[in-house]
Amino acid sequence: MTLPCFKPEGKKQPRFLLAQHPMQPPLPVAVFTPHSAAMGFDFNYNPDFGPVEHAFVAEFGSGAQTAGGKRLPKVGHRVSQIDLQTGRLKNFAVNRSGYAATYTGDGGFERPIDVVFGSTNEMFVVDMGVSKRGGFTKDTGVIWRITKK
Repeated sequence: MTLPCFKPEGKKQPRFLLAQHPMQPPLPVAVFTPHSAAMGFDFNYNPDFGPVEHAFVAEFGSGAQTAGGKRLPKVGHRVSQIDLQTGRLKNFAVNRSGYAATYTGDGGFERPIDVVFGSTNEMFVVDMGVSKRGGFTKDTGVIWRITKK
């Protein structure tokens, strides 16, 4: 706000309101691909399920299209796993195509919005279902239950 580009015409340059600024924000733990739309998440504390204290994040995904009219490939429509020590982000559960299920007709995730771990070695993923202009299609939302083999 103290840059010249923010000075209103014919008025004084804005000044900071605080004499002491709070700390600088920390760097992010992980960075998601644009349009992946990271949503709800949970942490695994059960070593029988997988790596402990990793975050699992639902990615809603994008309905946006590229200039050629195709959907953005391999963006969202998945659950990602984050190693909080390294910041490494990897796919945990994703449709083979990388697209929402209705785009390919192959089934699977449509619009995951939350991840919650249960008490008996399982992960639940809330999937909003099929979205169309104007809202979501009735009776298409599901809750997926993922267990370790």
